[in-house]
Amino acid sequence: MAKTTIKLSVWKTLSRIDCSKHVEKKGRFNYLSWSWGWSILKENYPRASFEYIKTEGGNTAFKDEQGYAFVRVAVTVDEQTLIEDLAVMDNHNKDIKNPKPTEINNSLKRCLVKAMAFHGLGINVYAGEDTIMFDEVKVAIARQKTEVKTAKDTLDEMAKRKAVAAYMEHTDNKAKEASLLAWAGVESLDELTIEQINKAHKQMEITA
Repeated sequence: MAKTTIKLSVWKTLSRIDCSKHVEKKGRFNYLSWSWGWSILKENYPRASFEYIKTEGGNTAFKDEQGYAFVRVAVTVDEQTLIEDLAVMDNHNKDIKNPKPTEINNSLKRCLVKAMAFHGLGINVYAGEDTIMFDEVKVAIARQKTEVKTAKDTLDEMAKRKAVAAYMEHTDNKAKEASLLAWAGVESLDELTIEQINKAHKQMEITA
């Protein structure tokens, strides 16, 4: 079976059906009841059918080398077959490693609903889902940048303290410290940059 162009008559019929009263919200995502969706599809197209695509070994879950899985469902309406894939995920929409049979079955039902949506039934349920997932990615990236910046600031502070310690080894009184602050145009050692401290240190070694 291969993907084909959706017949306009099927799309017009199914996409106009109001599914709002049969949508469940889990977390940030909406889900359409698979049993209701299938019953509505059969009412409009009695000859509609679906198939759980299986692996060569007869399994309904396709797994990668790490044990993560996805399912594949084909829905045929008015002789038009559309195939949809869906990763096996938990209630937080996170991929599951080595999923249990119940988790695979739940994903098959969700994949069935998505395949029906490609024919038009409940397509509005998934509107904005890609935007939500993109927003989650942006939040994760921003969090990672913050963590990297925090780590860099910590390393910079450690390097700064080390540079100050190295400079102070060559000073024996507050006068030298005051001279350094005056040279850099700051009021305390905390305001000095690592570059300033290292430059002053090198100049001291040259003149020593």
